[in-house]
Amino acid sequence: MWAVLCGTLGVAYAVSRSLSAPSGQQVLVGAISLRLPDGFAIDRNPQADLQAHDAKMRRILLVLLLPSGRPDLGLDDERSPIDFRGINQTGSLTLQKRVLSTPQGDAAQLTFTASAVLPTLDQQIVLELQVNEDADDDAQSELMADQVILRKIANSVTLTGGPPTRRMRDHSNDSVVLLGSIPSRGAKL
Repeated sequence: MWAVLCGTLGVAYAVSRSLSAPSGQQVLVGAISLRLPDGFAIDRNPQADLQAHDAKMRRILLVLLLPSGRPDLGLDDERSPIDFRGINQTGSLTLQKRVLSTPQGDAAQLTFTASAVLPTLDQQIVLELQVNEDADDDAQSELMADQVILRKIANSVTLTGGPPTRRMRDHSNDSVVLLGSIPSRGAKL
């Protein structure tokens, strides 16, 4: 009987763990840490604290750390709650749909935006997942899958105790550190 109970608890833990955070690489951005989904690669973008994309360049993730007093980037759309479990906050999730004109025809782009306040840092985190829809995709199932990706990333956000990032126009001194990598002597963390 104890074996069945322990086995059930083990399976429940494994399932909840797999649903709560992506299994990709963990990165540091300023005073936070988050885990990217498998297959995402980091890009350089001076407009964001972190940018990453999936292998097909279908999904682009932007991470912004903004001063707390700043408005939520003009997000007026209908909001729903989203958990940032690692920082014990509930934020807001919005979805915007745009139609982009391209030489191949019109294409839809979905933008999922999740934001939450980081009260101990007097900042807010904004996670933006831009998704380029394919015409042959099952729109409803893809919509749910993309939302799950962003929810997992939000769940993986934790505070590291490092120095907060100050957003300015010049990002030449910003750094992204892959956890597990060993910085060279004198490297900025």
